[in-house]
Amino acid sequence: MEHKGDSLTHEIIRKLNTSFVTPIDREDILALASSLDDVIDLIDAAATRMLLFKVIEATPHAKELGFLILKCVQELQKGIVHLPSSKGRDHVYEHCVEVNSLENEADRVCRTRSRTSSRTRRTPSSSSSGKRSTRRWKRPPTGARTPPTSSRAWRSRMPDAPLLLLGLVIFAALAFDFINGFHDTANAIATCISTRALSIRSAILMAAGLNFVGAFVSTHVATTIGKGIVDPGDVTQIVVLSALAGAIFWTSSPGTTASRPPPPTPSSAG
Repeated sequence: MEHKGDSLTHEIIRKLNTSFVTPIDREDILALASSLDDVIDLIDAAATRMLLFKVIEATPHAKELGFLILKCVQELQKGIVHLPSSKGRDHVYEHCVEVNSLENEADRVCRTRSRTSSRTRRTPSSSSSGKRSTRRWKRPPTGARTPPTSSRAWRSRMPDAPLLLLGLVIFAALAFDFINGFHDTANAIATCISTRALSIRSAILMAAGLNFVGAFVSTHVATTIGKGIVDPGDVTQIVVLSALAGAIFWTSSPGTTASRPPPPTPSSAG
């Protein structure tokens, strides 16, 4: 059955790639087919584990869960029948509500089973008859307990690569904003200070506040770049990190225009 489900899923994907008009959105058809295929895979995995662990008789909770899975599959079959007809799609919602109620009932069964197993779980010092065993679990001496030094334990303490890359991108963005702020602030407030329209402190505070607010308010540059200049799908974190590194190097290099000293003010020229 699992192989048959995979074949049907592949056939659906093939027809989606060759069909111009679909009864519903392509994304919805693909998501529905993938979800149904996942259900079949999980049922097959549960049946395989029962064979591997040589389960002879199922518990009452397992039987109840199996019955609920059967009811969910029946409701899904009833709802999918209405999808080809535009008038019958209104009845799909009713079957979805029924599947949701059955899923809540399955959660209740799982919680009941977990509560029951936690009460009946035996401790390592008790025997099968329920009597206290004469054998005790001894704690190993302090010298025998060494901290894990294997490469697997060392790798488990390291952060994930995507999270580390995201942190580097955020750090590089803040570093570029800080370094580039030296030049932008000087260019923005040079006229205000040279004409004595604002004091130095007021001009710096105004430039810092408006630059900070502008990063959250104005997105015109990003919108322009994302509308044809650059494909957003190609902009990965590595690309952004490389661009920030290049911008930091260019901004901090002594040969750039931004690093040249500002022109003399009228007061100094006189």
